[in-house]
Amino acid sequence: MSRAPVITNPIDLEAVLADLRQVVDLSVRLPASPFQRSGTDSLCEFERFRGGNFGPILAALAGQYDDEYVSGVSVDPDPDYYQEFYETYGAFRISAADIASAYWDALSFRQNDDATGALMFSADVLCVAGSSGGWGVWGERQIGVAVLRTSGSDLSWRQESNLFVPPDAALRDFVEPNFNREPLPAEFREAFLSGFKFADGGSPR
Repeated sequence: MSRAPVITNPIDLEAVLADLRQVVDLSVRLPASPFQRSGTDSLCEFERFRGGNFGPILAALAGQYDDEYVSGVSVDPDPDYYQEFYETYGAFRISAADIASAYWDALSFRQNDDATGALMFSADVLCVAGSSGGWGVWGERQIGVAVLRTSGSDLSWRQESNLFVPPDAALRDFVEPNFNREPLPAEFREAFLSGFKFADGGSPR
């Protein structure tokens, strides 16, 4: 495995994708749920997910679920896009012990020394998951939201974080502003609210 904060060869990329496929279907897009298994959802703004302050949250998850690695990938554009233009893949796999600080390094890494190739600027759909398969995060820039699903209901990993909100609040505060003042389609709202379950066991409407 390369020591660089991003993946540089196809063998390591397959390890990343194997981790993620335990948790998500990479072909699905919101408002449908991309997660393979049921669990407890915590929703936050996409901008928080792609920021360095999210690293300690990932570290807490990795510790709780005994992950060896935390993997991430740009789902859209796909990682091969980066390889074509920047000679590195749009993906990373970092030891759980290092993820708190190295997450930002991976997101901000200048692919081929080009700032526009950094995942924080270029990834429209970003997914991160632990190697245990116990949790994953799915975020989409266009609608402004990220969903974190854990297989268990123990939320001690949150460390009293105030980033996470129920699905209805995520729609109101993060998603609706991205529809350019157009009404949020009823079909979108219904699919989103039915697909995600907040920590209290309900999907508030």
